[in-house]
Amino acid sequence: MPTGQIEKTLLWGPSSLHMEKWFPEMTCAFFLLGVMLAGRALLLSAICEQFCANLRRIRRKREFTQEELAHRVGMDVSYLSELENGRKEPCLRKMKEISQALDVPLAQLVRGI
Repeated sequence: MPTGQIEKTLLWGPSSLHMEKWFPEMTCAFFLLGVMLAGRALLLSAICEQFCANLRRIRRKREFTQEELAHRVGMDVSYLSELENGRKEPCLRKMKEISQALDVPLAQLVRGI
């Protein structure tokens, strides 16, 4: 199987290969959509990684324990710990609440991307 077909099979499954013969413009659109979604996922992942790293650093600099910050934000300590360790990805609302509790701009928490 040629490389292009393998990549398409991985993205859309084997049935889409038959669709390519009859609807080439649709296959191209699906490919572009897959690339856009993958790029968006990579960007979001980079933002979350940077946020998590900065969260711990700034929390310690402000001399907050995880318990104190979790209480200020109104979240469970275990969730905050998972955020700092990169095991959870916060929603934008939580990111904003954390930045307010730390008294720093949200941009500072995602700086470095």
